[in-house]
Amino acid sequence: MPQPYLADWYVSDDNTEITFHIRQNVFWHEGEQTDAHDVAFTYRLLTDPAVGYANSAYWEHYEQGEDGLEIIDDFTIKIGMRPHADFLDVWRVVPILPEHLLGEVSPETIAGHPYGSECPVGNGPFVFSSHATQDRWVFNANPAFPEGLGGRPFLDRYVYRIIPDQTTLQTELLVQNVDVYISLLPSQAQRIIDDPGVDLVDYQGRGYVFVAWNSRRPLPADSRVRRALTLGTNRLEIVEAIQQGYGTIANSGVPPTHWAYDSGAIGVAHVRSGGGWDAARAGWMD
Repeated sequence: MPQPYLADWYVSDDNTEITFHIRQNVFWHEGEQTDAHDVAFTYRLLTDPAVGYANSAYWEHYEQGEDGLEIIDDFTIKIGMRPHADFLDVWRVVPILPEHLLGEVSPETIAGHPYGSECPVGNGPFVFSSHATQDRWVFNANPAFPEGLGGRPFLDRYVYRIIPDQTTLQTELLVQNVDVYISLLPSQAQRIIDDPGVDLVDYQGRGYVFVAWNSRRPLPADSRVRRALTLGTNRLEIVEAIQQGYGTIANSGVPPTHWAYDSGAIGVAHVRSGGGWDAARAGWMD
């Protein structure tokens, strides 16, 4: 379940409005208070076609335009929506932007503004310090971060290094030049396990890979052909070869961690095993 952080919220009885109450002790790192005007500014930007936001579909069930939101006071904002599931999920992945710094930037040019690559100003537990292109981002602890949100971080500094080559990343981890390596290659797992100074954390992700049959072509246009191709594909062997034990077969785009996942709806996929055909239950691929 989502937990309040920058704001808590109230949803109307008919599920057509959500009201956010912004915390009054969160400040942008240069001193300006974070408020409902920042939330409204961010919402207007992300729903403006001129911005070209890549995930505009996130907002398709929200009321867009000025009629879709109401600033009740400096720390309270109400936004209209059509009833739908996971209405809070979009707010989990969208950072609020500072209106006082970006309010004069046109929607058409904001994607290329240096705020996002050279001079970001946030309101979280770490304050931007420096950025070396294609090398690293450096952040220092925010001593003024609210106690109610955890207070000053225990770490004095956070360095995010840019290392595109995964072999180099593994080496940097093993020689202790980096502390965390996320999403390593399955082929690298055993080397990590064998090193006493490093821990491998295996967890289930939300992503999956799939093959989409092109139904605009004559043969795949027939649903029976698509079904036969799917049932005739040894998905288990593919997953085991690529993921090397760190993945399972997905039966749909809904992961087991999601509230809408129905374990009883899992079908049986026939896969070739050895010299015959075995039945393997579908699952979820990390």
